[in-house]
Amino acid sequence: MEPTDRKACFDYWDSLPGMGLSIRVGRVGIIACLQDGGAVKYAFEEQYKEFEKLTLDWAQFAEVTARIFYDLSRFNRIPKFILAEGNGHVQVMLNPLGGLSGKPLFEKGEMQDYFQVLAHCLRCPQEAIQPRPDKVMSWLYQSGKLKQMFPDDPA
Repeated sequence: MEPTDRKACFDYWDSLPGMGLSIRVGRVGIIACLQDGGAVKYAFEEQYKEFEKLTLDWAQFAEVTARIFYDLSRFNRIPKFILAEGNGHVQVMLNPLGGLSGKPLFEKGEMQDYFQVLAHCLRCPQEAIQPRPDKVMSWLYQSGKLKQMFPDDPA
């Protein structure tokens, strides 16, 4: 939903270590993972797919950004690309992300690390969103179910 205040119609975050960026202009938001070879999309597709049904307010978009940036921070591979040029075009190919390793593509998560990323994206102190050490506030979920912020939202 687009805010009525023009100053509230724009947000930008980036994750330099994770090579990600997130931008919201009015009603359009884009989150891009620039160098993960599609790993975040495929590993967490089911989790993030449910957010596509929602019309997100700015805090919800910030929370989705924080979740994706946190997942990017746990990615433990460096994708390797091969470029092939011929017949007037360039083809980009990605080597298999797993390589010869049986190690998972993502490190185990730590809630404290996620809380820090979420506080950064919401631009507030960590204590404001974490009332207890084992709990964190969410603008996406209420009692384990997705929140419907707007009455005409089809979710």
